[in-house]
Amino acid sequence: MSDTVTTDRGTDMLAVIEEIAAGAEGLIRDWPLLGRAQQALREGGPDALARLYQDYVERPGSRAMWIRATLQAHRMKTLESEYPRFLRIYRAGVGG
Repeated sequence: MSDTVTTDRGTDMLAVIEEIAAGAEGLIRDWPLLGRAQQALREGGPDALARLYQDYVERPGSRAMWIRATLQAHRMKTLESEYPRFLRIYRAGVGG
């Protein structure tokens, strides 16, 4: 039962990233976000995925800042705009 909850939570967390990546299609070239997120989930579960997302948000490089600005200019979801929703999904399964 615990594995099912973890898998569902991880899938729900990944869905947030998939939405962001889908909005970036055609705007952002060679953004490894989705591949890295899938790998993090596969190798370390929801905790690893949460760490990856947090790193993207809390330690943005110049390209990450450009990506955010580009997505915002096109009124697309960004990692930052979806961070609260991502955290709600993550925290819903922590300790539960």
